[in-house]
Amino acid sequence: MTLRGHFTAAAVALAACFPLLADAQSTTRPGGSTATGTRPMTASTANSYSLLPGTTRGYIAASAGRPEFDAGCFFSCEDPDIGFKVVTGGAWSEVIGLEVGYLYFGTGDRNGGETEAHGVNLSVVGNLPIGEMFNLFAKLGTTYSFTDTTAAPGFRTGDERGFGLSYGAGVGLDLTRNWTVQAEWEQHRVKFISGRDEVSMVSLGVKYRF
Repeated sequence: MTLRGHFTAAAVALAACFPLLADAQSTTRPGGSTATGTRPMTASTANSYSLLPGTTRGYIAASAGRPEFDAGCFFSCEDPDIGFKVVTGGAWSEVIGLEVGYLYFGTGDRNGGETEAHGVNLSVVGNLPIGEMFNLFAKLGTTYSFTDTTAAPGFRTGDERGFGLSYGAGVGLDLTRNWTVQAEWEQHRVKFISGRDEVSMVSLGVKYRF
């Protein structure tokens, strides 16, 4: 799939969420802090819901950055120019939540060919509010990755997929009750044709809380 195809798939996934959001507008949940560490809600913002079953105080988020591949490379080594992710999450409590999303790590040059990686991630998220506007967060979970590798003759090529450990951390700045900008570092254990290697990404993005 091309980069445009991945962006289109992400856009379709977001668009599919909006009917669910409209239906959820009538669902009322108890007030409290969001899973992203925002401050307690007032009575006027008590409507709180999530797209993830078993959670409340949900959100959607998108971010982009430049991934780095640690996959083995002997020549023509260049990391992807851009990667992105689209996620949705919700809260189990005021400080612990759950997040699921799609990640596109891009296509990098490796050994006379190209290596593309993307995947689906599921993570537990912990949040720590700092003052009235900032919050720190950390994530631990797993990514089911899909990779496709081409290369010059003599190197292994083909598709691989499988689960791997993921973790990360970041900081968010609340602009309003609904909108947050955030910077994040994350690392994923991805299955390539040459074996499991790390893919990391520093990204900048926005989050919208329902």
